[in-house]
Amino acid sequence: MSTILRGVGHEVEIVDNGAAAVRAVDTGTYDLVFMDMHMPIMGGLEATTRIRALPRTPDRPLPPLVVLTAGVTAEERERCRAVGLEVFLSKPVDLEMLLLTAATVGLPDGEGDAHG
Repeated sequence: MSTILRGVGHEVEIVDNGAAAVRAVDTGTYDLVFMDMHMPIMGGLEATTRIRALPRTPDRPLPPLVVLTAGVTAEERERCRAVGLEVFLSKPVDLEMLLLTAATVGLPDGEGDAHG
C-alpha cells in the first residue's frame, strides 16, 4: 500500500502497532489514517477509540480514519461503526479502491498525506 500511495505522490508514514498510531496522531498532523483492525499491542478498535478522544484544535483536526480488515462481517462492521470507523477497505486491498479512498476521504482535491 505504501509503495502504491507514494508512487502517486502521497507522503506515507507507517507505524507498527496501535499504540504507536495513537502517539503519531497525537503529535502529528495527518490528512488520513488507514487503521488496520488487527495490530500488535493495541488493536484498531481501541486505537481508534483513543484517537477519537485526543484533544483537537481547528489547525489540527481529527483526521478521517479508514479501517483495513480481512473480516467484513456485519458484526465487525457494527463494531467499527461503534467507535467511529465508517469507511472500510477489505484485505487484500484492491488497488483502485485504495487510490479512490485516498483521493476522496478527507484529502482536499485528492492531494495530501495518507498515513497508516
